[in-house]
Amino acid sequence: MLRRFQMPKERLGSDMWGHWERPLFRPDGWPQVPTDPRLLALYCYWGDAAGPGELQQRTDVFPVRLTSVLPHVYVLDVVGATFRFRLRGSEIDRRLGHHRTGLTFEECGYGDSLDKVKREYANVVRQRRPVTTAGMVYWGSEFNALRYENIRLPVFDAAGAVVHLLCAMVFHEEPST
Repeated sequence: MLRRFQMPKERLGSDMWGHWERPLFRPDGWPQVPTDPRLLALYCYWGDAAGPGELQQRTDVFPVRLTSVLPHVYVLDVVGATFRFRLRGSEIDRRLGHHRTGLTFEECGYGDSLDKVKREYANVVRQRRPVTTAGMVYWGSEFNALRYENIRLPVFDAAGAVVHLLCAMVFHEEPST
């Protein structure tokens, strides 16, 4: 059973969507290796996509080769100072209850959380390296919530600019009691 609970409205103000998360880093500043095997598979695939010393380019990445991960994958286009969902996996849509493919962050209804969400993804672009996170996402008039683990991987163009983020999100089951 997924961990769901009612989030008090006063915690969110006027938002109908929100989240909290924490980045997971090793002492050397690189991201902690994901604990979920699906995220680990994507991380390893991304790391192997380019040759030694080369940047992972769009032409190197074929998410369909990771069929077990694909329902959890989302790909973002970097569009100036914002991001557009190029693809969002069916499991993410199912768990969160909405479809976002083709929409920018501004069109997704993040409300007061928009700037925070954009900053978190902009950090991956600026740092030019993976970020793993764990947190909670909550949404809707009932303020449903789910725990998740996430990985965000930069994908570069031929000139070395980050043009996409290859990401995945998995939701954690509540431990049985």
